[in-house]
Amino acid sequence: DFFSALHLAILIILILLLISSFQAGTLVPCRQDKCLIYNNVFSGLVGGNGLGLDLFVLYCALLYTSKFSMQIRIFFYLSSMMVIFTTSSRTAILSFIFCSICYEMRRFLEHKFFMTIFVISTICYSAYPLWGHYTEKAFTERGALWLYAKSLIGDAGLVGFGTSFWTRLGVTQGFVANYGTHNMWLDVLVSLGYLGLIILLCILASFFIKKDSINLKILVACLIFSGMNESTFILWKLYPVSIVLIVLSVIERKRTPT
Repeated sequence: DFFSALHLAILIILILLLISSFQAGTLVPCRQDKCLIYNNVFSGLVGGNGLGLDLFVLYCALLYTSKFSMQIRIFFYLSSMMVIFTTSSRTAILSFIFCSICYEMRRFLEHKFFMTIFVISTICYSAYPLWGHYTEKAFTERGALWLYAKSLIGDAGLVGFGTSFWTRLGVTQGFVANYGTHNMWLDVLVSLGYLGLIILLCILASFFIKKDSINLKILVACLIFSGMNESTFILWKLYPVSIVLIVLSVIERKRTPT
């Protein structure tokens, strides 16, 4: 059926992504501060974090649209964990652990009160660069990008600086700022302003207000979680997070009457 075809398509994409990493000769020595398990890591055409998060999103899409038995889930957890660990992306690894725990707690989260606390806590965590205190060296020098992005918010106004603004900044504090601020909320505020933030909040809120399945709600929360220190929600570039949100929202809303 359609859902089986979707799972097959995701698996094919996952396999092709890994094959392309091999062919591109991207098995490289890991950076000293990122050697978690392996001495060599996959960096992929989009970088270690990019590849790790792509794999994480595909993992989430499979996990939350399937009905695996406990035995199959254990195998799926372990095999996916080893693949994601090869990218040495700490963001992807932490998001993977968070997503897996949330899936096993999904019946607990069916209660509206606990789901509300869960979603608010996840949003507060992902918005840490907006309200937290940190130095430029924090989070592998992401602090420098966050502090600079925060200084721009006041001038971003209602509609922001535009989606191409950040790509024109070049090298900032040792980072090649080629796609974003490394935080989903700062990305939107700098590029699309307060109007863009309101639109994003409305889109995300729709998943929790409507009678979508519990799996889709937890999945969206997991994707928000991953946006704390990566530019996962650059919606205008249709990153894997955006594609998964669009496809799965259509699927789940056909399954669940509104």
